[in-house]
Amino acid sequence: MMDKLQAVEDILSEHSVMRHYAESIGKLIRDQEDLLLGRRNGKPDGTLAERRFDTGQSLAYFRDGSKGHVRREIEALQPIVGDAVIAGINAEHAEAYEQLSRVEALLMAPGLEEGSPEELARWSYEIRRAYEELMKIANGHWVKEEALVELVKKGMYRLASEGARQAA
Repeated sequence: MMDKLQAVEDILSEHSVMRHYAESIGKLIRDQEDLLLGRRNGKPDGTLAERRFDTGQSLAYFRDGSKGHVRREIEALQPIVGDAVIAGINAEHAEAYEQLSRVEALLMAPGLEEGSPEELARWSYEIRRAYEELMKIANGHWVKEEALVELVKKGMYRLASEGARQAA
């Protein structure tokens, strides 16, 4: 029981790490936008290609890390909450991955370095909006999942407490 409880608690810790990392990606996207629009104001220097590379690497790391998290989450929760809840969780994961793919595709659009200022501004707006939509999906999902995990934890503690009383 304690191993299962620890696995469930780890889900909450991983969500915190994922949120923090997602916020750092948002900062990279804002820095990239500042570079594109000439709003340096102490922001990091660099070329658009360098900013795109850094952001792309961070998105890939986020995707890879979240896949491991999802695997651990399903392993921990499936035996406790059952197939229907896991199907719902997986549907939301699929929606988030679809939006993440959209952000990645916008980021890697060819020919941007040669774009006009108007094209760069439009592209910058599109990637920021796509990222904001990704965060809306992810944050909504995390809130629901965390509420579920808290209920699971409460139930597990209660079952453990009742089992201890019955054993005594």
